[in-house]
Amino acid sequence: MLGRTRIVASLVAALATAGLTTVVSAGTAAADVPVVAPYASYAAVVDKDGKLLRGKNVEEVKRTDTGRYCVKFSAPFDANSAIVSATLNFFAFPGSIRVSPGASGSCGNDVRSVYVAAVKLDGGKFVWSDAGFTVVAF
Repeated sequence: MLGRTRIVASLVAALATAGLTTVVSAGTAAADVPVVAPYASYAAVVDKDGKLLRGKNVEEVKRTDTGRYCVKFSAPFDANSAIVSATLNFFAFPGSIRVSPGASGSCGNDVRSVYVAAVKLDGGKFVWSDAGFTVVAF
């Protein structure tokens, strides 16, 4: 299990730094520019405001509330069977990020959407926090 975790973490880091090249605006379909991310079927680099910076097979990104986002991937993506991982982008630390293990009510139970939530430690408590992140799905 630890080996699989290291592989996923390495892939996320590689995709975040070099592998994604499509630039689109928030709320729009992914551009037709080819993306180099051979080991991920779906990927998105998102800024703290919910703007999609780069992506592969991404239809839409929405910031639904402070620190909460829905990333909608293109068909045939299925959140209930995909392996999904997210990481905070460089300037979002210290903090923590979570991704739903399947379709989430926070994204209307849409099986093509992944719910991503970011928090930070503030005064000894975790609070919702807008943060840039990278999410990949296999």
